[in-house]
Amino acid sequence: MFLGDLEPLLETHLERLSDSEKKAFYWLATQNEAVDISRQPADSLLSKSEFWQAIQSLARRGLVEKMLVGSRSKFQINRVFQQYIQSNTNLI
Repeated sequence: MFLGDLEPLLETHLERLSDSEKKAFYWLATQNEAVDISRQPADSLLSKSEFWQAIQSLARRGLVEKMLVGSRSKFQINRVFQQYIQSNTNLI
């Protein structure tokens, strides 16, 4: 995917993230659909509270979208960021 002039803007957003936000963000980028984050990755180096705080912070920044599926909240990364991160595998 060619993002042209958007790439520097995307990089700027990613540079501002904390380490825990980056870990949560990059994990979300590898998911193909919205996920229930109560099932955080088993290999995550973040505690459940750190992971949840990172997701909340990303949502406040508008980088992660929250949706209700039935009675459950699911989260997904913005598709433009997902494509950017997946096309730049050195970021994951």
